[in-house]
Amino acid sequence: MMRAVLAVLCAASLGACSQDATAPVQAPQVPSASASASVSLDQPFELRVGRSATVAGEGLTVSFQAVPSDSRCPTGVQCVWAGNAVVQVVLSKDGKAFGAELNTNLEPTSVDYLNYNVALVSLTPYPTANGGGISQSQYRATFVVTKTAP
Repeated sequence: MMRAVLAVLCAASLGACSQDATAPVQAPQVPSASASASVSLDQPFELRVGRSATVAGEGLTVSFQAVPSDSRCPTGVQCVWAGNAVVQVVLSKDGKAFGAELNTNLEPTSVDYLNYNVALVSLTPYPTANGGGISQSQYRATFVVTKTAP
């Protein structure tokens, strides 16, 4: 009896991570910022790990530091939980810097700094079932910076 219950529980657990025929919809391409690019307010921009972008006319710099954890459910797999990735950024203006961690599926997905809001829009690549780990150099994060009321 105990073996039958254990077998049913194992089968149910495996079913929670079964292959899914539907792939996620690909996000539109966003211009990629170079080592230190100029970007515009209210416009999405993409950074690689180790790269920075300065908001034109604002003097605010967004630096994408690292992805310390990525537990997102792999593409093509049906999971019980979507998972989450953490993105580390450093925001700086006028010689003052502020570090923050933003999440893909948990809060916070954005951070307020001075009179700005910096939001994480997406993180690629998405893990795959057979792809192994993702190196830091492969990550691309898309952000949007908006101005908030003083």
